[in-house]
Formats: sequence, structure tokens, C-alpha cells
Amino acid sequence: MVVSSRPILSLQALHEDYGRFLSEIDRTKEQQHVTIHKNAKSPSMSGDRLIGASYSLKKISDIIALAAPTDATVLITGESGVGKEVIADEIYRKSDRSDRTFIKVNCASIPANLLESELFGYERGAFSGANSGGKPGLFEMASGGTLLLDEIGDMPMDLQVKLLRAIQDKKITRVGGTKPIQLDIRFIAATNSDLKKKIAEGTFRQDLFYRLNVIPVNIPPLRERINDIDALTDHFIDVFAEKHHRRLTLSEKNREVFRAYHWPGNVRELENVIEYLTICASGSDHVDEETLRGILDISRATTRPPAPELWLSPWKIMRRISSKRF
Repeated sequence: MVVSSRPILSLQALHEDYGRFLSEIDRTKEQQHVTIHKNAKSPSMSGDRLIGASYSLKKISDIIALAAPTDATVLITGESGVGKEVIADEIYRKSDRSDRTFIKVNCASIPANLLESELFGYERGAFSGANSGGKPGLFEMASGGTLLLDEIGDMPMDLQVKLLRAIQDKKITRVGGTKPIQLDIRFIAATNSDLKKKIAEGTFRQDLFYRLNVIPVNIPPLRERINDIDALTDHFIDVFAEKHHRRLTLSEKNREVFRAYHWPGNVRELENVIEYLTICASGSDHVDEETLRGILDISRATTRPPAPELWLSPWKIMRRISSKRF
């Protein structure tokens, strides 16, 4: 796509083109039900990934520094796309178990009828189609290391009971087995669900919530972390410059649009937007504003103007107070 002073495509066409780009990303990224890291030395774990200058991010960083060296269970909450897995990675990377296995399980992506055998393993003959020699579950494989249970809010109620026992007793029994297996696991859980609401609705166990919520870490949405947007934008520009061998340049007006946008998809959406622009709009000293608005599917009326008070000097604020113009 060539960028000029006038958008070549209509705003609707740009938005549809961006939608196709996102669909292609989804098709090329095979959904990972389970990810296993042998230790924290893998490339995806390297470097500081907590990027931003907001006060809320600083508080989260402080919590990680205090909690990571312990074995306390951590519950990470926040909207989709805010970076819950990044926080889990940081806790693991800075923990005393960073040289041991880290297993991530997406509880929502594994069918409910398979999740129990995946987590707890099974003995030979436990069910039709089972491996003749049985199979260790993810709990056993993670023993000695760390286990992330992502999307814990989607776990079926019957498995919540078994998970609670595993955390309390530090032991499990395979499906079809009778022999208890001792565990040594640091548990991290993450969810975009409102677990207290689920408890009220009867779809999540209150006792399990308290077992998981020893160290709560809530990640605010990107729209509440405006001070992180520039740093994240620069980070993703660097990432995709290296990946695609072309560099995106954004003007200050482009960045103002970013700061004013609500980012319903949070950091993940910002990452996708930067990759799309790197591929389709690099080579100029800015991105046409209407092009950018078309990609984000926003109008001037739907952006959020910066709060005037944030930009006033102290003496101007005092003058407004005295004149009661607030």
C-alpha cells in the first residue's frame, strides 16, 4: 500500500483490509494449548518485557520483585490482550525455579472432556483409546518447576475441585489410578473473567479463588495506561523492523491518535496495528491520519481528547480553582 497525502482506499476498505490481515495472523499462528519451557534461557524469555512508564506498571513490577522469589500462588487478572502471559513470564524468569520447567496450559482451548487427563494424566486402560502404558499429566511434568493455568475462569466445576485438592495437598492421582503422586509446583493462574461475579453465579468455587488469590496482580487496560503507549509503540516498531526489514516512522500527530484511541484489544491490538503499518505503510516520514483512523475504525468523534487538566501548569490550575471554572 502506498501512503500519500490522500488515502487511496476508503476508510471502510482500509478497515476491511486490516481485518483480513488479522485473520491471516490467526491462521498462521497455530493455537498453542500447551507450551513447555525447559528453563528461562529461551529467546522468548530474554530481556525486560515490562515496557512502559505508568505508575500502575511500576506497582506491578514491584509486586513481581517481591513475589517471584517465593513459591506463593499468583492470580493475574485483566482484560484480553493486556499482557497477562508477559507478567507470568516475568515471575518465572525472576523466580528461584527459573532453571526448571515452566509449563503453560490454556484451559479454555482444551476440550473439557480431555482437560482432566491432560492435567492429571492417566493409567493404562483408564478409558477407551488411552495409551496402553498410561501417560503422565502436565502436573507431573511441571513438578519441581512452575505451572501457568491460563483462562482459569473457564475450567469446569468438577475439575476445580480436583485442582483445589492438588494445590492444598500437593499431590494428585492419575485418572484410573489409586496411587497418590507427590507434587512440587509453583502455581500461577490467569484470567480475563470476573471471578467474583462467577462465584456469585455459581460457576467458580470460592474456596479455589482464595487458594489462587494469594498474590493478586491486576493489569489495567491500555486505555488507563496512556503513559505506556509511546514506549510500547517504539518497542513494537523495533521488533517488526527487525522481523520485516523495514522501519515504520510515526509523526507526533500519529502518536496523538494512538494516545486518544481507546484500544479495546489492549497491547495485543497495538502490536497488530504496528505490524500492519510496518508492512503496509513504512517508507514515509508519517502515516496519513485518515489512513490510520480507517485502520482503527475510528472517527474524530470517537477519540478521547487528552484531559486538559493533565497538561496545565500548577499556577493555571490554581487560577481555575480560584475562578471556579472547573
